[in-house]
Amino acid sequence: MRLIRGIESDPAAHLEVRFWVHTGVMIKISDELDPTPYILISSRKHKELSTILAD
Repeated sequence: MRLIRGIESDPAAHLEVRFWVHTGVMIKISDELDPTPYILISSRKHKELSTILAD
């Protein structure tokens, strides 16, 4: 997650991160009209969050 939110991040991406939280989820945007490639959200409960979003 550190590289994705740092030097490897896409400038068009939307980041909702707390830099002291080292885990999170990346949500890829598949809408062709939206220029945002992904949303990165930091979360201490990243497994639960990804399970909820997958449903």
